[in-house]
Amino acid sequence: MLNRLTRLQALQVTSETSLQELKIQMAGLGFAEEERMALLDSGASHPFRERARHEDDGVPVRVELAGGRTVTLKQNKAGTLMPTADTENAQDLSTILPMGALVQSLGCELSWTRKNGLKIVHPQFGALKTVVKGNCPLLGETQALDLIHQLEQKKLQELREATAETFLGTLSLSEIKDWDEMFAAYVQTGQRAHLSQALESTGCPLQGLDGTLRTLLAVGVDLSEEAGRRYLKALPIRRSQRKSLLSKRWIVKLYGREGESIEPYKAVETDKTVFLDVNAHRSKGFSMKGASPMFQALMWAAARGQIEGVLGAPPSNACAELATKQLLVWMVAKEGARRHRQTAPYVVTTLDPEARWWTSTVWQGFQREYQIPVAQVSPTSSTTTYCVASNLELCTEEDENNVGWGPGITASSKVSMGWSLDFNKMITQGILSWRRRPEPLMMYAAKTEAGGLGLEELRKWRRHIANGHLPYDRRCKTCVETAATGRSHRRVIAPSCYTLSLDLCGPFRTKGETADAKGYRYALVGNYTMPMIEGYKDHKIPEDTLEEEPGDDGGGVGPVPSFSDVLDEVEEPDPEMSEGDKRELEESNEEFRRIFKEIGDDIQYQNLYYVIPLKTRLAPEVEAAIRLLYVQLRAEGLPVQRVHSDRARELRGQNIRRWLLERDIYPTTGEAQVPQTNGRAEQAVKALKRRAKTLQQTAKLPRSCWPLAMGHAAWAQRECALGRYQGVLPFGAQVTIKAKVFGQGGKFDLNNKWDTGCFVGPSTEVRGGYVVRDVNGRYLTTMHMKKDVVNVEEIVGPIEVEAVLPLPSTRLRRKVTVIDDGDGVPPPTRDSEQGSTSLGPTAHGEVVVPEEDIVPPPTRDSELGSTSLTDLEQEIEDLAVGYDLDERYDEVLVRNGVKFYLGAGFKGVFNLYI
Repeated sequence: MLNRLTRLQALQVTSETSLQELKIQMAGLGFAEEERMALLDSGASHPFRERARHEDDGVPVRVELAGGRTVTLKQNKAGTLMPTADTENAQDLSTILPMGALVQSLGCELSWTRKNGLKIVHPQFGALKTVVKGNCPLLGETQALDLIHQLEQKKLQELREATAETFLGTLSLSEIKDWDEMFAAYVQTGQRAHLSQALESTGCPLQGLDGTLRTLLAVGVDLSEEAGRRYLKALPIRRSQRKSLLSKRWIVKLYGREGESIEPYKAVETDKTVFLDVNAHRSKGFSMKGASPMFQALMWAAARGQIEGVLGAPPSNACAELATKQLLVWMVAKEGARRHRQTAPYVVTTLDPEARWWTSTVWQGFQREYQIPVAQVSPTSSTTTYCVASNLELCTEEDENNVGWGPGITASSKVSMGWSLDFNKMITQGILSWRRRPEPLMMYAAKTEAGGLGLEELRKWRRHIANGHLPYDRRCKTCVETAATGRSHRRVIAPSCYTLSLDLCGPFRTKGETADAKGYRYALVGNYTMPMIEGYKDHKIPEDTLEEEPGDDGGGVGPVPSFSDVLDEVEEPDPEMSEGDKRELEESNEEFRRIFKEIGDDIQYQNLYYVIPLKTRLAPEVEAAIRLLYVQLRAEGLPVQRVHSDRARELRGQNIRRWLLERDIYPTTGEAQVPQTNGRAEQAVKALKRRAKTLQQTAKLPRSCWPLAMGHAAWAQRECALGRYQGVLPFGAQVTIKAKVFGQGGKFDLNNKWDTGCFVGPSTEVRGGYVVRDVNGRYLTTMHMKKDVVNVEEIVGPIEVEAVLPLPSTRLRRKVTVIDDGDGVPPPTRDSEQGSTSLGPTAHGEVVVPEEDIVPPPTRDSELGSTSLTDLEQEIEDLAVGYDLDERYDEVLVRNGVKFYLGAGFKGVFNLYI
């Protein structure tokens, strides 16, 4: 017992001595005598301090201590640990500052020497005053709390940035990405999600793929060289060939047949290129069906830009899957070559000319995007032909100028057992020609059609124009002139579902017109919110900040056309609101916010745009338009639970509110002078006005057609959002319509009943009807409309035919009737019984007239001698001569003419001419 007390006393003395030394050291460093110390812990992951008086919130967490024991503490938003309210002696707990956070988050410099001990240099406070007690570094609590406050602010800032980035990323998921952007992202990262999004995009060339095939095509790859070794190791190839494939570009020949020769391709191998024969007859490891290791290795090489060309003849038993995989490998290889600055790859594929593949949506979309020609190829030394789709200039071995192929060559036989030796030699000559001049079939078209544009850029601009200038492109002149803005707007969180947001735009400077009336100056715009459905979603027109664009002086845009001020609105003061109305609207909005907070809303939305032109903004006309908008929604089978608008007087009248409440529709408004509270309707107005400017400029219609352009933009957006985009016609498209004529008694039955005009939108009155504007500015509503009608006569021109006429054998002095009943026997004459010469045609088709019957026509001198003519008779004589010279002699006309001049005694005179 005495020994224990002795040890305890010695321990107490040592502790007192250490405390005295520590006090002296702290006083020398400038610490106050009563100041507490904080521990600098290198093993701590989070700082620990006492909870302030105003800090009541915090999440309980379980913390594991160094000895393995766990305790319950509270953690604030910045990650700092604090004692709980029921912690014993919480005021006696020491503050803990993690040493690793000082270096990583605050940028402090830490050093430890035998002479000076621990030294910490803060970038703002300089050298920190630290002491060491029992090999534990300590810091003044006041300074430690300042450092913890800096760590908390740093963590909160990182949290806010991460939250904003996540929020923006969530918003971007609802927007449609262009498929080539997703392809570029896949080539850069190799992630399967990017390729899957590209294949699911509506603009992807590989259209019409089912879900199973799309799943097989979307493979993820690791683009590192070590992963490439693993992919190649899974293939049945030699080690030396694997080593060559890792460092060289590949010439891939897919779907080889048994016994097919590959000797000609050895001529195209170089020190930078290797030939790879993917033949499933050699080994099942080369199979491309299903989840194929061979396909994954090809996608890895294509994304890295290591594929020079893809050749293949897909078998007919699995044509859809194998042919699509070949095209996808070539598409990824083309993007990979562009990214890694390599020569663009070539493609060669052959199939039966009568195969369904050529008429499938997959091939048609691919050919429309890349313009790959299809023709019949016939090697010079062979009589067989191949139906080939290729961008190579196929040449023969004997004469490189003799391409040996083209549309004029017809298929004499069908080859289904692989490629012949001569055809392989033709392909090798095309490969050598490709290396000297890549893409020879496209370069001339690019030079003649697009000036200095490259092939890839030309292809993107063609797709942009064909899609109606969607999505917005800041380099497109039409997009900039019609849809560019000078500043960006923040997104506002959407209201609940089945909500109709309304807003009025106008008055516009130009009065508009529709098929029903003229004089429109306003427009009621509605934005209906509904749950997002699967399928097509409309393109979003992004914001563009032209003023913030560095280095863009607008030199390539050109003068801004006069359409920029078509839909400019004239400012009008809003009418004042009574106190009773303000109080009622505030109560309605407050009740809705309370219900919305209790229920919550985490549904993904899509919007439908509606527009109705107005002549005035008076309450009766606006209320009638709202009723019409409600009926249009109900006709589509869409429910309406709430109508939201701003605090405009015409949108919050008592009549329309009562009408909405009778139909169980809850009317709400936004805050006064805060347009963000009605952001959905404001965005709809902005999008429709910008789209209307673009449509008017492209359609070349008058400025007064802005209601038609806005109506067409809203209709097209609804059709695309609901998956009915197949029937959407471009605004101003030239169409042919059937015109109807009434009340004419069939006088114009043989006239052309079809006329041309410009399509301006669907009919709101005739179901399935169309509204067409003709060249005279008239509007016609019809169901008989045809598009893409080609005037082949103007294109082909008249057919030139040379007529050969026989020379006449006999000259007739007077009119002779010729009758032929078809038996070749001349008709009887008056002299046929007496045996005289018959009249009429002979066996040779000649007309014979007896000489005694040929009597010269009587003249005035022969009948009357030298009797002179009177003035009236001379005028009749001139009339008869004129009829005879113009070959318009008619007995009835002459008689009528003589009767007109001579009256009742015309017979005697007329006998002179008989």
